[in-house]
Amino acid sequence: MLVIVVPVVAVVLAWVTLTSDMPSEEEEQEEVKEEEKEITEEEEGVKEEEEQESEEEEGVKEVEEQESEEEEVKEEEKELTEEEEGVKEEEEQVSEEEEVKGEENEIKEEEGEIKEKEEECNEVKSKRRGIILITDYYSN
Repeated sequence: MLVIVVPVVAVVLAWVTLTSDMPSEEEEQEEVKEEEKEITEEEEGVKEEEEQESEEEEGVKEVEEQESEEEEVKEEEKELTEEEEGVKEEEEQVSEEEEVKGEENEIKEEEGEIKEKEEECNEVKSKRRGIILITDYYSN
């Protein structure tokens, strides 16, 4: 009988030991809830990190956009200064051309005056010839 009782007692003791070490369903549910909370907290942390990273990436993109816009503005400024220089050169050429036209007009006026004086001289010469002819005619 001892042979039967000892193994039964050992099994009962083992079963009691195992069941006492095992957590109850409430404890298991609490542990599961805690683990779920930890998981959700970790997920929230990951989401926050991802949001921060995306915000940082957006900030980097904004900075890059600003830099590219600044470069475009600088290029436009260079183009404008080149255009302004071209306009200044054209204005200088126009003013030089106007000066040349003014000088040409002065030359034309002077040529006109010279022609008038030549015509006057020719008239005076023809009058002298006429006078000389008349005096020669009457003197002969």
